[in-house]
Amino acid sequence: MKKIGCHDLLFLRHDKNATGESLLRRILAGDKVFYTYSDQFADASVLDKLVSGDRVYIGAHRLADGSYWLHWLVSEQKGILQPQAADERHPSVLVLQMVGFVVLSALALSGFFWFSSLWMAVILALLLCFGGWGCFSVFCQLTTNATRRTRQSLQGFERVMHGDVTLCQTSGTPPPDSFDDERMPDEPHLACIPSIATRVSARREIIGSGEYQREVVDYQFSCRAGRLTFRTAVNPMQENLNPLLLREHPFFLAANDPLTLLIARPSNAVIGIENRRDGSTYLNRPSGLAISLQRLGWLYKTLAVCYLSFMLLLACFTLNDWWHQGGMPDKWDWLDAAETLTSLGVLGMMLCCGLMLLLEVAGWLARRDSLDAAGFVLARQKLAQFKRRSGKSAYLQDVA
Repeated sequence: MKKIGCHDLLFLRHDKNATGESLLRRILAGDKVFYTYSDQFADASVLDKLVSGDRVYIGAHRLADGSYWLHWLVSEQKGILQPQAADERHPSVLVLQMVGFVVLSALALSGFFWFSSLWMAVILALLLCFGGWGCFSVFCQLTTNATRRTRQSLQGFERVMHGDVTLCQTSGTPPPDSFDDERMPDEPHLACIPSIATRVSARREIIGSGEYQREVVDYQFSCRAGRLTFRTAVNPMQENLNPLLLREHPFFLAANDPLTLLIARPSNAVIGIENRRDGSTYLNRPSGLAISLQRLGWLYKTLAVCYLSFMLLLACFTLNDWWHQGGMPDKWDWLDAAETLTSLGVLGMMLCCGLMLLLEVAGWLARRDSLDAAGFVLARQKLAQFKRRSGKSAYLQDVA
């Protein structure tokens, strides 16, 4: 969780996301870019009252791509963008919700010992999942609201509201607009098209079936290449997170945003977008392509956590056996435990390494033999080049 910073900036502009996803807002102020959801605040109409040149005081934390997530805003002339959390004085409601979800989970769990019907088992399993997810969500909200950073954000908001702006950092001047509409040289597997997005809209839908079902948002817009669609995945867990825990902002596209589109050939699918208005870059894998490098890194971390959890579980079973046999373990117990843990540890490591090798070989073959993969690799390189050209770190958001 990043530290909450306070900024003293000159407001430039405020944009809403595409129609259908307009809860997400983008604020340009000084040389910084801020994102936020309008339903985080008691009254978001203050954003519509601000005009270019207004002085604003903003509390926000930094995201992975160098932009910021806005938590509150104060303008002496136009009003206050007050967070909903500022009105939560007592956590009693959350505690009651936690008790209710715990009781529901306990009743669902105990029901498995009383009912033998398959349909009742399915219903109880759904209730147990709902109760478990509710407990987790309320617990995250309780712990987040009690953290030092939450208190720091609210204290900074209170100080600025009462006129103490000494904690706010001033910002530099915004970079000049360089919306060059000159067409860039194309690659054999990739077309680079600068254009302006118009008639922007967004639509959510469920695709797939069964365990492969997922929610996506299709952004449609018109540009010099025609009417195009850019599909982004929706992560319900990330949408329900407390804003303090966010590390990335969702995909954002407003009307009249200048873009650089990266279109794969011969499929003509949009696999990369650079938004030159705010400097964000988005990468989307073509369907059927091997897993992206960013998700591959997360998979490797997950494998490491699973391996360590497996070894810890084995150690706990060994300690439990020693506890039940009574007395202190002798030398042979220690040797037997060491042999078992070593054998299973090596076996588990071999399985993890074998899976990682298969993933790497599959990705290498896809990048070598697939035209879509070749365009995807070029798109990733181009987007990283765009970020470095603007003086930012080459962080790309994978929205697949």
